[in-house]
Amino acid sequence: MATHQPRPIKGTGHDSSTFWTRISQHYHSKKPGEERTVRSLQSRWSQAILSETNKFVGCLPRAKDDAGSGSNADAIYKAVLKKFHDEMSKDFSFQHVFSIVKNSPKFQDLRKPDPSPTGGELVSGDSDSDTEAKPGPTKLVRPMGNKQAKRQKRIRRTMMRTLDE
Repeated sequence: MATHQPRPIKGTGHDSSTFWTRISQHYHSKKPGEERTVRSLQSRWSQAILSETNKFVGCLPRAKDDAGSGSNADAIYKAVLKKFHDEMSKDFSFQHVFSIVKNSPKFQDLRKPDPSPTGGELVSGDSDSDTEAKPGPTKLVRPMGNKQAKRQKRIRRTMMRTLDE
């Protein structure tokens, strides 16, 4: 199973041809009898796999909303498959791809959770007061980007130099 894990230092800023050459090498190592050009793999990804997977992911929040509370992940997944079929008039044919990319930030449901009536933000007050933060909605955190990772690496390197001196 092929997985692509972005590395913050390298990030996604590497050359497109290098990335797709690596994809091609991996593809041909797994399917030695099939010959596909890099361009063919790019087209298959962008025009078929990515497009259909994005539409499937778009059905996910609506299916979650329709399922209601108490629904387990299996029931929600079946509801998403049904919603996709109802909207697209065909079955979702890339379930194996979704199982690989579902945890990637690009394919997450990034809607802000509804605040609960009892939840709230951190209560501000004096430092010696006994008030505590009330539970509230979870904050979604973006993965570290290329520039931020390089900046942190540069700061660590500078700090190490000053400690050595």
